[in-house]
Amino acid sequence: MRKSVTLTIITILALLITSGMACGNRTPVETIMTYLEAMESKNINTMVSLESEHMWDTSNGQPIEREQRKEQLESQFGKPSWDQIHSNVEIELISQSDITAVVQASYTAQSYQNGMEFGPAFDSHEQYTLIMNNGKWLISERDISP
Repeated sequence: MRKSVTLTIITILALLITSGMACGNRTPVETIMTYLEAMESKNINTMVSLESEHMWDTSNGQPIEREQRKEQLESQFGKPSWDQIHSNVEIELISQSDITAVVQASYTAQSYQNGMEFGPAFDSHEQYTLIMNNGKWLISERDISP
């Protein structure tokens, strides 16, 4: 009985660690991969949790609150009939210090509406600047190249 309880606890801890839930110490590359996966699955809470408040500035430079950012993303991604799938994802660490990192992400995106292809697939090249905040890498800037 005691062995099975210990084995169960070890198994649960191993699963939590490998899924990233037990430790928030993602690398910058893992942070961007998680962000892209959250974007694809429309997981707005995860997206917002990986963004620094700097990302929440509007075009006129006025800061917004976390809930307002969630509302922005919900209006952007909240269309149930619209999906986007990423393929050929390549993520590369460009530079890293103790407090900042720059990551390049490239992928092919295909949009779908009501399960049908919507427009041609396109290549996306994005550069992310991340900052270390309370032991966690957060996205502070996202530059999308055509």
